[in-house]
Amino acid sequence: MLAAPQIVGKYQVVELLTQGSLVMNVRFGRGKSGTLVGLLFVVVVAGAGVAQAEAAPNLCVATNGQVRVQRGTATCAADAGNVAIAKGDGSSATATAGGSEFVTDTKNVVKAFGDGSSASVRGGERNKVTASGDGSRAEATFSSGNAIVASGDGSIASAFFSDNNTITATGDDSNAFAIDGGGSAVVASGDGSVAASALDASDSTAIASGQDSFAFAFGGTGNTAIASGDGSTAVAGSSDGNTAIASTDGCAANAIPVTGTTTVTC
Repeated sequence: MLAAPQIVGKYQVVELLTQGSLVMNVRFGRGKSGTLVGLLFVVVVAGAGVAQAEAAPNLCVATNGQVRVQRGTATCAADAGNVAIAKGDGSSATATAGGSEFVTDTKNVVKAFGDGSSASVRGGERNKVTASGDGSRAEATFSSGNAIVASGDGSIASAFFSDNNTITATGDDSNAFAIDGGGSAVVASGDGSVAASALDASDSTAIASGQDSFAFAFGGTGNTAIASGDGSTAVAGSSDGNTAIASTDGCAANAIPVTGTTTVTC
């Protein structure tokens, strides 16, 4: 059912309420002054058929330095050139400088879609940051060009001073992060797992898929650490091109050569 448009300043918010999931699209039209203004369409898409539903009780949308929509307990803020959307009880989405001397750049898209979820960018550009699990947190701090997703309940996915990474935490209470370096793939998919790329690691891979597993790539280029066994540990680094694979429950594979390159499995 298409509701009447709600005018918020020069922005027109149209809500199509059905059963399904929230979809956001930013389009452009012309305001009364003839200048281009954003037409923000908040659409709920149904799988089959269309049924009337109430408006989301907790929703906040901010673009270009202004809050366009705010309902319930969801909060949001976005500096010029950025978009922040929060949907869920106690959710928060921000793309701001946060009061620091650093200025948040543009083209960041920040989404918090779980109850109690938090998504943020501070001091970076071209980041896509999404926290969709209940109580999840996704963040980019002084980092650019990252794709960051925390979809597990209680999960954390983050980048600190690190660019162009893909960072994903899908396991419940999992933690995936990148510090320094860049260009790495970091995945924590096991419940309670931790995956990290740090200490100037670049173009590396860290995957922790086992429950309570730990995967760590560090200090080099092209290192691979994969921990698929429950409670397993895989560490690769200190030079380039090392591989550590821990596929047995509780085992530890450490590929940390003093010189050269090595592969360790368990």
